[in-house]
Order: sequence, then structure tokens, then C-alpha cells
Amino acid sequence: MIKKRQNIVDFIQKVGTVLLITALLLACSRENFDVVETVKEEIVPEITYINSLTDQMSIAPEGNAVHLGCFSIQAPFSVVDKNEEQHTVNTKEDFNTLFGNANYEILDFVYPITIKYKDGETKDINGGADLGTAFASCVPTGGWTYDAFPAYAINTENSCYELEFPIQLKQLDNTTKTVEDQQTFNALLAEENALLFFDFPLNLKSETNEIFTAEDVSELLDLLVGCNGFDGDGLTIDDEGLEIWCYDIQYPLKVLLWDGSKVEVNGHEALCDLMLEGEMVSFIYPFNLLDEDGNELRVDSEYHFEVELWECEQYDYRGDEAYLLYMGTTPFGREACYKIKFPVEVIAYPFDGGTEERVRINDITRLTGHVLYGNYQKSEIVYPITLKYLPRGLEVNVNDLTQLMDSLEDCF
Repeated sequence: MIKKRQNIVDFIQKVGTVLLITALLLACSRENFDVVETVKEEIVPEITYINSLTDQMSIAPEGNAVHLGCFSIQAPFSVVDKNEEQHTVNTKEDFNTLFGNANYEILDFVYPITIKYKDGETKDINGGADLGTAFASCVPTGGWTYDAFPAYAINTENSCYELEFPIQLKQLDNTTKTVEDQQTFNALLAEENALLFFDFPLNLKSETNEIFTAEDVSELLDLLVGCNGFDGDGLTIDDEGLEIWCYDIQYPLKVLLWDGSKVEVNGHEALCDLMLEGEMVSFIYPFNLLDEDGNELRVDSEYHFEVELWECEQYDYRGDEAYLLYMGTTPFGREACYKIKFPVEVIAYPFDGGTEERVRINDITRLTGHVLYGNYQKSEIVYPITLKYLPRGLEVNVNDLTQLMDSLEDCF
């Protein structure tokens, strides 16, 4: 009974559209060199520092692509050594000669250079600061746990939010660093073998300059994957895969992006990228889930997906009793279970933590507006209320939340 109640309650947070997710990450290119023909003015940096990003480049096992973070450096490009001599890289052999030889100490690139992302987008980089920003903006492809979120530059290039400084970063030994600005943040991420995590609470600024605070990994995920309106409640990401409540996603599957395009996703890293950048809006059915016992389940429709989510023991009721009440009255592809005898009253708790408000609801239209568009975090019903079950018209008095959940059990 308890499990079923939890399932019904959390299903509330899954109605409307089970939009999952998000967005095409700027992911690592696996393509060969593309020779750039454009003639550009070369900028040789003053040799006053060592750009540590040059130590993080790698060459693909096959082909000539030089990778750095989530992009590749397009050939030909030039680098400058400690003696201020320039060297041009055209091939894998050139790269190995320069970066595998102790006689050369490469300090930086000769700008501009061109980088290329997995989706084919290219971008000109005009200096070390630009390169640092591009590198820091790469969404991590590993290091996830339920309580650890690898740090990267959340900004308008990859999200609908940006970091609000100062922030705290945590190292592997659990020591923390205070980072006052974006430039310092980029420099820390550029350090060789750097693995830093966000420390919470973490503030993000929206496109309208509103500040949102994530108290933990779960809340940060909710914010990031919700950039296109998807409710990421129940979503967890780690190095083993992506989980939605008690189910693992099985691959390959197809998803719908915000621009209307459909793409095939072949692994959890690619799906995480799409989610975290907020561009994915839904799955394309059918697709497969894997339950906790290792059983594979084929999901044929959005409604089927909603039903299966009821079965997860991990569902967590968040206190929105008005939504719970609403579920029994509204079809969502099925017949309504009951009618409500109006008026009813609810206590609504606003998102900003302000004073709760007692709201009188006189009909189903106002209840719909309150549930779907109300500016509140949760609401509590003022009991008792009366429900009229369909089709027989049996009236039931409901005196508390427990009785409401009991009444809903027969609806689903």
C-alpha cells in the first residue's frame, strides 16, 4: 500500500509531458584534420607564461585529429616554444615530434586557431583567454556520482544559466577553493590532471538575471535539464549510466531536440550531454528501460512511460496535494475518476520562501490554472473535501492526505 501511494504521488510530477531532456553537448570530435584555407593574421603570444592546455592535447589513435577537451584543433596550426620559435603541425608525426620530445618546451599556440566540435561547428580562437573559456565550457563526460558534480563553465554557450561568482570548488581530497571570477575558474580547469567538483550551495544566474541556488547535485541537475521545460526530478547521472528513478535507460534510442530534429543516442555520455545543455525535449518511442532486477521493459508510448514510473519505490512525494487531487479529475489520455465538489481551499507555498497564501478554488478551470501555472512550490489542501466518483456518482468525504491517497488507488 505504501509503495503504491508513493507511486501515485510521484506520478503527479511526471504528468503533462514526460519531457526528458536536453541538449547537444559540445562533445569530443573523432574526425580527421580539416585543412583550414582561410588566411588569417597570426598573433604570436608574448612568452610570459606557459599555456597548460598544450599539455592536455592528445592525438587520435587513428587519423590525425588533435583533441583538447570536447573539440579538436584544426590543422594546420602553429605553436611556439620556449625559444620563441614557431612550429607548424600538419600531421600526427608533427604532433608526436613536438610533444613527445624533451628538447621542445611548447608554451602556447600561435593565434588565431580554429577548433571543431563533434556536431561540425567550428569556431575561431583568438587568444589564450578564448581557448580557456572554450575548454572550461566542455561538459564533463565522467566523474559523476550522486554527490559529486564535476566543475565546468556553465554559461550561455551550453545552458540557459551561467555561474554566479564567487563559487566554491572541491578537490579529490575534499579541500575547497574559493573562485572569485571566470578567469580564475578557467585557469584552474586548465591545470594538467585537474579534477575539480562544484561545492554546494551553488548559485546560477538565469537569462533574466534571476539567481537560482542549487543545494546539491540533484537540484543542479534539475535546473540544467529543465532549460527547455523538462522536469528532471528523479534523474541521476554517474559514470555507470543514467537512471530515471528506479530504471536505467537502454541504448541505442532516439530523442527529439528543441529544434525539431531527431537524433540517435548510443550511450549515456551522449544522452547526459543532451540533457545538461537543455536541448532535448522528449524520447521518441518505443525505447527500452532496465529495472533493478535486470529485466528489460519496452516502453511504447508516453502514457506507458508514465505508468511504469509509478512502480518505482524511489518516488518521493513533495507535498503538492493540489496536483494529487487534480490527477483524479483530468483524463491525460484516460477517463476522469471523480468530480470535486467545489469550492475547495489550499494553502500555497511560494517558490521564494515567502508567506504562504490561502487560495479559494471555485471550479475545475481554476484548479487547472493553479496546478499547471501557479507560482508556488507546493500546496496543501484544507480538509475536508468531497469527491463524487464516476460513473456511479458515489460521494466520498476525504478528511486528510491519507484518505485522499486511499481514494486515488482505485483510479489507477
